[in-house]
Amino acid sequence: MLAHLVLATVAVPISSAILFFSLKPLLSVFMSSVALESDAPLTLPLFPLQAVLGLMTGLFLAVRAGEFGRDRTARYIWVVPAIWFLLFFASWQSRSVLVESRLEHFLWSTSLFSKRMQITTTMPSVTSLAYSLGSYMGSRTLKAHSSSSI
Repeated sequence: MLAHLVLATVAVPISSAILFFSLKPLLSVFMSSVALESDAPLTLPLFPLQAVLGLMTGLFLAVRAGEFGRDRTARYIWVVPAIWFLLFFASWQSRSVLVESRLEHFLWSTSLFSKRMQITTTMPSVTSLAYSLGSYMGSRTLKAHSSSSI
């Protein structure tokens, strides 16, 4: 379980950053230079790049990685990061009624302080959930493929 948890919460975000910086010259054709200079795609709300990579990683491992990929615990590794997120979410207190709401702070805000909090709470939850979903989809694909070939 620990290996799947590390893959989903650490390796996927690091891999998405490496992939982004590797493809940055190609992305300049499609994106503004301001967005690329600030590395904005890596900090989009709800971290879609990291979520897609987490989904693809979970799916690939479930289909191709033998016993490790088919391990049932891979489908439940989202629980630990979700508890981590919920602890921070429930305990966060706004300093003023004029600042952002709890949902905005953890999901949508673009302020630097909020982004730091989202990277340590929201992103692990999103990537582990996507990884688990990919693992589940991969196991379902294998079951469907094996039952149709019999």
